[in-house]
Amino acid sequence: LGYYFGLSKIPICIVSSNYPIEDKRANGLYNLFGALSLIRCKAHRGVFTVYKNSGEEVIRIHRASRLLFHDAFSDELRSVCGLEYGYIDSEGAFYRLPDYSEKNDVIGAPMIGALGERADSILWIRAFVGMNYPTLSDGIKYVLIDAYHSGTVDTKSSTARAFFKEAERKNIKVFLSGASDLAPYESTSAFDELSIIPIKKISPIALYMKLWFYSQSGEIDENFLGSSRGGDIC
Repeated sequence: LGYYFGLSKIPICIVSSNYPIEDKRANGLYNLFGALSLIRCKAHRGVFTVYKNSGEEVIRIHRASRLLFHDAFSDELRSVCGLEYGYIDSEGAFYRLPDYSEKNDVIGAPMIGALGERADSILWIRAFVGMNYPTLSDGIKYVLIDAYHSGTVDTKSSTARAFFKEAERKNIKVFLSGASDLAPYESTSAFDELSIIPIKKISPIALYMKLWFYSQSGEIDENFLGSSRGGDIC
């Protein structure tokens, strides 16, 4: 929704509940209250996810395009770079995080019906120590790798290097999500050699959806993926 509607003039709020409303643990009514409070401000645009995490007093307002995966065994929501849009207090007042910033939409909406097409051209894998890299089958055009928490990936083992070199030989673009602007590790010096392209400051799931949506209508490169839509680049 964040990519379809971008920074639309009318705010769109996604509301859910971690348990059925009748359950005393449920946060659904808090989330609805937060969404209505945000809409009442008449000053916000684009798509938001409104959610109160367990143990917190405030209701977090997330850019839909900046959400991270849930942690295992948790219903809590977090935004990439720890930068959600803002929060609603118990009185319904909105507060924007002082470090939050976003760019205007640079790219247009994806092709209508793009979700009706399977993401067969994308191979999405998560990096693990000692992993066996998969075979690059016919039809794969893009590889998306979730980096280690440090923003790096194995560039030394023979299996990893063979995988990246095979992708290069087949003209398959390899994008790395989770890279940061922190001091580089030794392994990152091999990125250019192995044609690994880091895409910074975007949620891995958002990067996958962006690649899926827009690859339906043409070739995608790092400049396009790094261009803002729906406030996805932090």
